[in-house]
Amino acid sequence: MSYSIPLSDKSVLTTVPDGSFNNQYSNINLIGKNFVGFGQLMNENFIHILENFSNINPPANPLKGQLWYDSGKNILKVFIGDNNWIDIAFSQVSEVRPNNPRVGDQWWDKKNDQINFWSGEHWVVIGPNWTKSQGLTGTQAETVVDNGGTSHILMKFYIEKKVVGVWSKDTTFVLADEFIIPGISATINPGLTFALLGSMSQNINGSQVSFGGDSFGFGYTGSKGYDGYTGSAGVGYTGSAGTGINIGSANQILFKNSQNTVTGSSNLTYDMSTLTVSGDFIASGDITAFSDESLKSQVETITNALPLVLQLRGVNYVRIENGEPGTGAIAQEVEKVIPSLVKTTKEGVKTVNYGGFAGIFIEAIKAQQAQIDELKKQLDQLNK
Repeated sequence: MSYSIPLSDKSVLTTVPDGSFNNQYSNINLIGKNFVGFGQLMNENFIHILENFSNINPPANPLKGQLWYDSGKNILKVFIGDNNWIDIAFSQVSEVRPNNPRVGDQWWDKKNDQINFWSGEHWVVIGPNWTKSQGLTGTQAETVVDNGGTSHILMKFYIEKKVVGVWSKDTTFVLADEFIIPGISATINPGLTFALLGSMSQNINGSQVSFGGDSFGFGYTGSKGYDGYTGSAGVGYTGSAGTGINIGSANQILFKNSQNTVTGSSNLTYDMSTLTVSGDFIASGDITAFSDESLKSQVETITNALPLVLQLRGVNYVRIENGEPGTGAIAQEVEKVIPSLVKTTKEGVKTVNYGGFAGIFIEAIKAQQAQIDELKKQLDQLNK
């Protein structure tokens, strides 16, 4: 009598006649009734199953769901049909990094309570972002409810399980009692609201700082952390010697020098070697530079100015950063002719002292006028 061999889904894989065996439909021997020597075939089946058909090549007749240990890559795989074997990644638990990991392997770091996976080059932390010793440290999205019953999504900032700030995108609201966050004002403003921790209350005069909220606008007071910024609402900042900006009465900005003395009165005085402005510099009055005779030595009249000017090139251009048109010169070209008019910033960008052209142009025009006068003199003599 023949045996019909069904699969788990009840479909028939094959039929094995009496006194025979078949291994054409799977990787184990299917033994028929009254087959002589069936014991060896059965033992082979058990061994092959125990070792998950360990080989560098996959089994020839796999069944869907069958396991195969790829001995070439040292990884267990499962057959999903259509000649596709997929890897079964391993999870390991230890306080030290596993040796010889395979791509996709997972490792639970018991020391830090973090799960990692092996990318093929290094272990990548999946989470959490904080270690066991740090406690809850980082950001988490949480939903809260205000005293009117409306839900809001906040980003909470934690350090060692303590909330040190929250970020909100919504207009100002007041938390319901059961959602009040320890250390945070019940009133949540749009933007960042800091926790009222010790260091914050020492450095900022006020109960709350919210960027984007109405409560930001009072003055800063304190000697710790802010290098002595002081001021009342709408007045401004005052620093210590050499560091401060003193915003006094309306339309008055003053700087302090190294002797802690405010320089200037109603004017802006900037006492540093270089002032760099990003963007246009526009003034309602004249812009002048110191040029007093008492400030200069070794004064000499510029010679051969006209040949220098003839070597220069005036250009029209478009600024790369904003697309606006401009007129001027190229610093590298000017540097080859008149190096004293060009400086290079620490970033390697060259600048041109356009005011310095004035002296060159004055002497060039005088030289050109002298040539014109000489030509007129010669022309007058020819016409006599």
